Amino acid sequence: MNLSEIRDLIRAEAGIAGLDEYTTLIDSMINQELQEITAKSKYEVLRTSVTFTSVADETYEFDLPEDFQLVADVYFRESANDLPDRLLVAGIRGRTLADPEGAPRNYVIVGDKFQVYPYTRFYTDDAVILSYYKRPVLAADTDEFPIPSIEKAVQQLTMARMLRMVDTKRAQMAKAAGDESWRTSRAEHGANT
Repeated sequence: MNLSEIRDLIRAEAGIAGLDEYTTLIDSMINQELQEITAKSKYEVLRTSVTFTSVADETYEFDLPEDFQLVADVYFRESANDLPDRLLVAGIRGRTLADPEGAPRNYVIVGDKFQVYPYTRFYTDDAVILSYYKRPVLAADTDEFPIPSIEKAVQQLTMARMLRMVDTKRAQMAKAAGDESWRTSRAEHGANT
C-alpha cells in the first residue's frame, strides 16, 4: 500500500474524505506514527550500514546519516585484512577513564554525531562500521509502506489523532485498535526490543 492509499483510508474512516487541506497534516501524522513505532522495534527491512573511514590520525567523531534512527551493531577495523572488533556503547560521554589511549572500544552518540573512544590508535584508513536502522519517511504519494505488518497500526493511530478533535469516543477506540494492531505485529518481529 502506498501513502496516497493509506491517506484515503484514513480520510474515509475519519469522515474527512473530501477535504484536501488535510493532506499535509495527515501525511505528517502518518510519518510521525510510522517513526514512533519503528523507533520502538528493530525491523530488518530498515537495516543498513555505513562505513566511517579515518581521513586523519586520531579521528573520533563522524556525522550520523540523515536517516539514522537506531543502532544495530558497531565494529572497528584497523585494516582491510583484519576482522573487525565489536564496539560497546559507552557511559559518561563515551570516555574510558581507565585506559584513555588505544584503539576504539566504545562509542557514543551525541546529538547528530557518532564518537568513538579511545581513539589514539585510530589511524588513517582505519574504519568504523555502523549498522543501523533507518528512519522511514513516506514523502511522495507513490511511496510504498516499508513494513506491511504495521500498516493497520499506523492507520488506526493516525485516525485516532484526527478524531480527537471531533469525536473523543471514536478516537479512543481507534487508538486502542492501533495499539492492539501494533502489539500483534510485534509478534512477527519477536527478536526486536
